[in-house]
Amino acid sequence: MFESVFGVQKAVIGMVHLPPLPGAPLWKGSSLDEILDFARQDALNLAAGGAHGILIENQNDQPFLTGSVPLSTVTCMTALALEIKRVVKVPIGINVLFNDWQAELAIAKAVNAQFIRVEVLVDSCWSDMGFIPAAAPDLLRLRSQLDLDVKLFADIQGKYTHLAAPKPLEDSAADAESRGLADALIVTGSSTGHSAPLENIRLVKDKAQIPVLAGSGITAENIKEVFMIADGAIIGSHFKKDGKLQNPVDIARVRNLISRIE
Repeated sequence: MFESVFGVQKAVIGMVHLPPLPGAPLWKGSSLDEILDFARQDALNLAAGGAHGILIENQNDQPFLTGSVPLSTVTCMTALALEIKRVVKVPIGINVLFNDWQAELAIAKAVNAQFIRVEVLVDSCWSDMGFIPAAAPDLLRLRSQLDLDVKLFADIQGKYTHLAAPKPLEDSAADAESRGLADALIVTGSSTGHSAPLENIRLVKDKAQIPVLAGSGITAENIKEVFMIADGAIIGSHFKKDGKLQNPVDIARVRNLISRIE
């Protein structure tokens, strides 16, 4: 599946962390043009540095809603994603935090995105901002109704969540694949920037028949070790200037990591 989407067997997906969007608590009045300038340059740097895909996310809209985001967020993300898709040729994905899968599908439909990321596909859970129900039953029906060919990348017991009904990680992986119909699984650490334990990646990989990605804590120093197990990686903080999440993407850091796997 990865080769058909990304053109490689082992895919590196870089993050475009959007600045705070209008209406978000941390928004300070920046215009959509100013936000677009930042996001466009990050996307161009990721693509030029050799990333195989780009995931667009409203990372700076915290604290995140556990239900639907405002229509203004959907509108802004759609406009931004359209421009990013215009200027880069790599596949793009959509992630609307925290688990607004309806918005993700709507944006993906509008911009012809190739994949979405869903934090809670199966296994309803608690987050620091409240309860999040499993998305699979309604999400899959809406994807079918929209006749939408978009791949579904699902977190497995992801960061910042705790299962309402605890069970083994490998059981969550099996359920996401067989009952949630995920196209790929994501294994993370406990929070942003914290490495996904190799033993957890291996546990999921041994159970799954679909691609498995490492979703946090990936660096140039550990990418080879991770790729001995995982089929791909989603990388945010490490690609930023000085490795800090709030900074812009540093093309040299992207190129350095990509050079380790080529």
